[in-house]
Amino acid sequence: MSIFSQFTTKAKEQGSVGQGDDMEKLYLEQFNKFKSELEGIDKKYSADVGKVDLDMPDSLGLTKREYDMPTEDELYKLAREALQSKYETNKHSIEENKSKGQNTLNNKIVQATQDAEASKKTINRNLEKEIASIKEDATGKGVARSSIVTSAVQFAKDQYGEKAGDVDAEYKNKVALVTAQLEQLQKQTQEALEALQKSHDSSVVAKAQDMLESAQKEYQDVVEYNNEIDRKEALYQAERAEALNKAKNDEVARAKKIADMYASIGKSGVEKMAMQEKLEKAKEYFANMPKVMAQKLLQSDASMRYYFGEYYDYLLSYVKGLK
Repeated sequence: MSIFSQFTTKAKEQGSVGQGDDMEKLYLEQFNKFKSELEGIDKKYSADVGKVDLDMPDSLGLTKREYDMPTEDELYKLAREALQSKYETNKHSIEENKSKGQNTLNNKIVQATQDAEASKKTINRNLEKEIASIKEDATGKGVARSSIVTSAVQFAKDQYGEKAGDVDAEYKNKVALVTAQLEQLQKQTQEALEALQKSHDSSVVAKAQDMLESAQKEYQDVVEYNNEIDRKEALYQAERAEALNKAKNDEVARAKKIADMYASIGKSGVEKMAMQEKLEKAKEYFANMPKVMAQKLLQSDASMRYYFGEYYDYLLSYVKGLK
């Protein structure tokens, strides 16, 4: 669709809603496109080889991805940090079980001590009662100071001494058993902590290895992605170079054709052809807008005299004669 057809369609759309400022802006935009087409006609009939402008950007402008590959030490640190919370939780559980076990066993020693002390107090009270009973019985019989009383008292002390010894032996056995259990608890706790540490270290190594594999895959993906961008850019540059070369050759061929026309029909003949084409385009353009606007644009822009030269007045008359 030519700019004139586009202009007519847009002008009708804008006019239907009565947007005067937008209409004028649209007229000016189309007027600038019209002047570009006039310049294109002049270049078309020029015998000089002009500069070639491609409708292709210098580059595709594709953005490459960036990725900093982490070191193994960095990944190992990240893996340890990721698993540290779980490790600390398990370690705390082991130490808490140890603490509970120690409290239970220490309470057994305290209880055994209290039981032993209570038993010995009972033994001592019973011994005192026994001795008092012996002496009271001996006094009643009138033998309070006899060797029989002394022997009976000593016999009682020996018997209760044996009982006290049994209490002490039982106490020592209980303490020895609990002490052994404390030592076993300490050993088991140490083994559990060592096993936990070993398991944690293995988990860290495994996680770091997984992270390394993931990092290597991502790095490879980035490399492949960037290589694809390079491939596309190289292909585009080759296509652009080919298009540029073709455009230059076409421009040289065009200039040569015009030069041949200059030799054949002369400068005036070529200029007449160019002017004829510009006038036809101008008539088509200005006929598709209100006469007032067409006359305003033609008279307000100095470039119109440049493009149409001695035919400017002719074109102005044509515009004034539009209905």
